Amino acid sequence: MTNYIQETDSKVVPALSFFINQPVNETFGGYMTEALAATSISRLFQPVNETFGGYMYVKYSSLSRRADILRSAMELTQELADQGMAKESRKLLSAIDTTLYILRQFRIELSYIPQLRASTADDGSVLFEWIFNDYRIGFNIETNPVESSWYLITNSTWGEISASGLMQGIDLNKLILWLLNFITLTFLKDEFSR
Repeated sequence: MTNYIQETDSKVVPALSFFINQPVNETFGGYMTEALAATSISRLFQPVNETFGGYMYVKYSSLSRRADILRSAMELTQELADQGMAKESRKLLSAIDTTLYILRQFRIELSYIPQLRASTADDGSVLFEWIFNDYRIGFNIETNPVESSWYLITNSTWGEISASGLMQGIDLNKLILWLLNFITLTFLKDEFSR
């Protein structure tokens, strides 16, 4: 099967066969079947401009909202004197950006996610934090990468959750997806309870 979905002649999306037998859900060990690929791909590539008959090619989606969320944090990493800290910080921000990108491809609204705040401490560590009315999510990048950590802390509205851990040796993408899903679910609950 060699069906291509393309935006223009210069940007060709891989053939549908590229997606066959690719892992779908590592937890359950599922693999993409041809039928599932056809269904998933058709949902993912929706027409975005009927005048031109184009289809969205995920690599060329808008960066504006994702860039706004990470702008000040990225600027701070450019100012860091310690290149090791800068590299670790950019690695974290890249993982966050990738996850935001994936969520956006599933048409998940990102407008409720505030800008990721960034600051440096006297000891040289860097703190990245999202601050909401009822909870905070943060990442602390230490000069010794083994000590870098993350946290999620809520007030009584969300059950006084206190979750944290070290970032060394974990799948950063899964952690960030879990944390961003928490943000999305809390937003949706607030929206539907109004």
